[in-house]
Amino acid sequence: YRFTVPDGESGKYFFSATTNYHDSGTVSNIGTGHMALYKNGSNLQNHLQLVSSRWNYMGATVTTVIELSDNGASANDYVEFYGYANTNASALTALGGQLYTFCSGFKLL
Repeated sequence: YRFTVPDGESGKYFFSATTNYHDSGTVSNIGTGHMALYKNGSNLQNHLQLVSSRWNYMGATVTTVIELSDNGASANDYVEFYGYANTNASALTALGGQLYTFCSGFKLL
């Protein structure tokens, strides 16, 4: 549910995460979608996707390069991603599976 820096692997990391939403009801009114990256429990970066009320699909992506540290076995930096939709949709669903909601990351230096 989160990535924690392994011991001895401090450095710069690239992360990207995407989530997609679908209104499967009779009214296509998703509104806004959010994707956020948290470092050590604090919001580091957000992406807000505004969607026309005519659409019934939307997605949001967050991408960043951040410095993460190995501070000791119980205090290493960690990252988490959160998706959120603000909607009047009748049946909003976060689409699962690797085609719709996913994240990736790797160490740069």
